[in-house]
Amino acid sequence: MIELQGELDLQDSSVDLKNLEVGTFCQDDNVTAKLTIGYHQLDGNVTKLKKPQVILKSSRSEGKVADAPEPQNTMSCEGFDVLGVIRHKIVFKHRPKALISKPETKKRRVIATAFKFEGK
Repeated sequence: MIELQGELDLQDSSVDLKNLEVGTFCQDDNVTAKLTIGYHQLDGNVTKLKKPQVILKSSRSEGKVADAPEPQNTMSCEGFDVLGVIRHKIVFKHRPKALISKPETKKRRVIATAFKFEGK
């Protein structure tokens, strides 16, 4: 989970937000992380959540009831599938640093090459 203070402004408002590549995310160790968006770099800290959060996906299943008459012998159940558990979050709470030259990438373990925003 990533927490940002402020907002991300898009230059083109007609861009589809689903799978939008926002920037590059690097984690130096288990305590600090960096997010580079264009020529701006944000420094963040990894913190443990007080209560873990679960990612759920709604699911529907249908089955047959054995001893029911023909028009009523099907039953649908709605439930949830667990996709994952979030135990840590990365908090970027300071103003971004302006990068004048190409962002440095030495001696950092790159976790993801692009941070994707999945919106509406």
